[in-house]
Order: sequence, then structure tokens, then C-alpha cells
Amino acid sequence: MAVPVSDQLLSDQDVEEQLSLAYVRAIAAMAGYSTCRPEPDRDGIDLQVRSGGQAYATADFQLKATTRLGKIHPGGCYRYPLTKSTYDHLRAPSLVPRYLVVLDLPEERSEWISLTAEGLLLRRQTYWVSLEGQGAS
Repeated sequence: MAVPVSDQLLSDQDVEEQLSLAYVRAIAAMAGYSTCRPEPDRDGIDLQVRSGGQAYATADFQLKATTRLGKIHPGGCYRYPLTKSTYDHLRAPSLVPRYLVVLDLPEERSEWISLTAEGLLLRRQTYWVSLEGQGAS
């Protein structure tokens, strides 16, 4: 029996992570902000965005991506499951604002991204929320 050979290194979950990073980095770049990845990641922060000027503001982001965000719930909210430790990190008081960003991708992997001579299209959108001060899960 022949075993199919693939040259892909990344799982779908890895690709989702990279697309969420690319999405937020592109938006930050267009706003004129810089981004960096904290290393090592000890507190659930995937990306930090920094501005310049007199404020030198910084914000931290936990990035997620999913094909199963589903429908909007009463009150205009989506539900996205987090581990307790991730939730606790995001809700804890912090001098630097922290946000959860969820990239909503189409169900079909082939629809996530399109590349043509006219442009690069990353489908769907992200949703973000600050969980600071929220109660225990």
C-alpha cells in the first residue's frame, strides 16, 4: 500500500495561527505601528503592538483562529472556548491592555486565502475583546 507523501510542514491549526498573526500585523502596519512577539511566551501573549509619538502606547494580544465561531448570541456576542489559564491571564489586572482576538475563517480551508495578480485576500474578519476584570470562569 502506497503512503501519500506531503511536503506540508504545518497543520491546519498552525496555518490558522499564522493567518491570525498576519491579519493583526497587517492592520498594525497600516496604522503605522510596530509589532513583536514576546519570547518566551509565559503569559499567553502572542503579539505586542506598539505606537510611537509621545505616548509610546503598547497593547498585548492573545490570537486565536477558528472555522467554528458560529452564530452571534443574544447581546451581540460570540462564544469562543478558552483554557482556564488563558482566560485568567487575559482577565487579570495589567498595566498593559490585553485583548483576545479571534479570526473567524471559512469552514473550507481552500477559502481561507486567495492570491491573484490583483491582490491577496484573507477571508472573513477578526473580533476582539478585553476580558480585564471579568469574573472567574
